[in-house]
Amino acid sequence: MRYFLAAGAACFVALAAFFTILNMRELPPGELARRCAACAPAWDGYQEEIKAIGARPVARWRGEPVWMAAGPGGVRLAMSLSPPWDAYEAALPLLLREPGGQVFRNSGVEAEGPLRVYVFPPVAEPGAPDPVWLEIQYPHVKRRLHLDGNGRWRAAPGS
Repeated sequence: MRYFLAAGAACFVALAAFFTILNMRELPPGELARRCAACAPAWDGYQEEIKAIGARPVARWRGEPVWMAAGPGGVRLAMSLSPPWDAYEAALPLLLREPGGQVFRNSGVEAEGPLRVYVFPPVAEPGAPDPVWLEIQYPHVKRRLHLDGNGRWRAAPGS
């Protein structure tokens, strides 16, 4: 009986080690980009839904907004990303919500030096004034940014 318990414990330890090692491997860049592009999270379920990309890569995502500009051509949000995401070509989806409650997913991402600029469609109807605030949601954070009279927001120095 003791041998069966020892053999069972050894199998359990071996399986636990196998699955731990399996989950430690990084996603290939192409697979990470594919999962990011396919992810279409809802505002209310965002933090859970983006984990479909991979719990580990999402947990490692760190970023801070640097500036935002809203206008008739759309909204541009510059994010400063921390490693390893600053070097990835894949772009985790971000969400933007306007004061009326309409939610937008970024339609593109552009690299501008060390920043990633997330591009969103216009949030105001043609001829309507730009909103005074926009709410953004990204991994681990939901934040409201108050825009100036020109539809701009910039992070305070040292923040």
